Amino acid sequence: MESNSEPDAFYVDLDGTLVHGDTSAETLARYLLGNPLGLIQVLGWWRHGRARVKHELVARVDVDAANLPYNRPFMARVQQLLGRPERPELILASGAHERIVEAVANHCGYDAVLASDASVNRIGDAKLEAIRLRQAGRPFAYAGNAPVDMRVYAGAESCWVVNPVAGIDARLARAGRDFTLIDDRRGAPARWWASLGGPSLLLALVGAWAAWSGGAGVGMALALGFGLLMLVAAGNIARGFRDLDVDRRHPLRRETGIANAEVHPGLLLGVGGSLALAGTVLTFSLGVATGAVGLALGAATTLAGTHRRWPWWLSATLRPALALLAGGLLL
Repeated sequence: MESNSEPDAFYVDLDGTLVHGDTSAETLARYLLGNPLGLIQVLGWWRHGRARVKHELVARVDVDAANLPYNRPFMARVQQLLGRPERPELILASGAHERIVEAVANHCGYDAVLASDASVNRIGDAKLEAIRLRQAGRPFAYAGNAPVDMRVYAGAESCWVVNPVAGIDARLARAGRDFTLIDDRRGAPARWWASLGGPSLLLALVGAWAAWSGGAGVGMALALGFGLLMLVAAGNIARGFRDLDVDRRHPLRRETGIANAEVHPGLLLGVGGSLALAGTVLTFSLGVATGAVGLALGAATTLAGTHRRWPWWLSATLRPALALLAGGLLL
């Protein structure tokens, strides 16, 4: 359903709306991948609230506003609004830290910002309160995407829903609210396939085939295949976050997978850690040597690719060779 009129102030959420993904979760993932022991620090900051965590992370991880995965269809619709004779005031209202929000607002030409700082996590009711204080009774439009945005929609005159999660578009419809819907996402299987590494996941089949053709039982070959699959996927997730800036400058890689935040960065970080642990346990259960080669394959996957840390031919041959070796060790 389309909203036919817009108030003179348009508040736009950042994470999941103006940009794909979540900038706060992305900074957390990049910080932990570069400093695994930093998890202890993060837990210490968490005792003081989510706002403190965001504040500490932006002091340690740079975010390039020009290089974020922007939602181009949504930006085009906003530009149409700005082309009207009575241009609405455009405010970037986000739970992300003010340093990130201000950088994005400057890059995109927004008029003002509302954002989290070291003490206030400006989401949900806190965001609505800040908007109402600024509007002083004047109506406003709001664009968001997540369940926490339902609090803000309740006070908005006009609602825009961008790439909705958890069925918030259906919830607004049931509440009898008109809204403008913009959804530019691919299907979930395609998003996950790209984020976990796409064709490189087939390396698991190479190892399973080597084990089976060498005489290992079907069960052993499948177990190895699943173990290698998990380690390769975990390696691809780590590589995706490590090479994020480079991938986002690439004309093709920036459109898919982790570079385009097709899957929530926080979810991917948790999935990657779980896959690494499960893959390690499974491959080592098949033998110490098999587990060691599996870990080497995961590490090689993390280091391969975008930055060409070694010649392309070495990347193209080393990982298949490791997968074959893992299968051969089951004999």
